[in-house]
Amino acid sequence: TMPHKSIPRERRLLAGVKDSLIRLSCGIEAAQDLCADITQSLNHTAFTESAVTV
Repeated sequence: TMPHKSIPRERRLLAGVKDSLIRLSCGIEAAQDLCADITQSLNHTAFTESAVTV
């Protein structure tokens, strides 16, 4: 779901919610493993202009 989409763009931006926000829902794995997996995945996407850090 995208609950932030119902909020007007100007209001979202004032709250710090940019259009480029990616919301993730993760399981109970170790946080370090989740961050490593997410970083690796994002760095292999066609949309990444520069390296991503989590």
